[in-house]
Amino acid sequence: MRVLITGWRHAAEGYRGLVYSTLDAIAFNAIEHPIIVVHGACPYGGIDKYANDWASQTCYGKAEAHPAELFGAWPSCGPKRNSHMVSLGADLCLGFPGPQSRGTWDCLRKAVDAGIPTRVVGLSALGMMSDDE
Repeated sequence: MRVLITGWRHAAEGYRGLVYSTLDAIAFNAIEHPIIVVHGACPYGGIDKYANDWASQTCYGKAEAHPAELFGAWPSCGPKRNSHMVSLGADLCLGFPGPQSRGTWDCLRKAVDAGIPTRVVGLSALGMMSDDE
């Protein structure tokens, strides 16, 4: 099973549990293992790092990283990388947007347009972001 992860690059350590529990639930219900976790390898950490860590630390996960810098110069490399990840296909796309997560929303829109089932996991639902963030 391929799961495309897109999310907030500045997500603090407190968000790790949300990413882990979301991926744990998918792995628990998946027929196919390993779960291939496709992510953008953001150098700032955040959601991509937590997804990569989950895949690396479980027996049923495998990380597949696609760093944006492989797709040219900033700022166009991010959208190009998102298009590439979506073009590879996925069984599910999970988005963990934060404040002003333009890249996350770009990837989510591309996944929807490609027919990939998409789910937005709200960080604010955990009370980890205030309404003005």
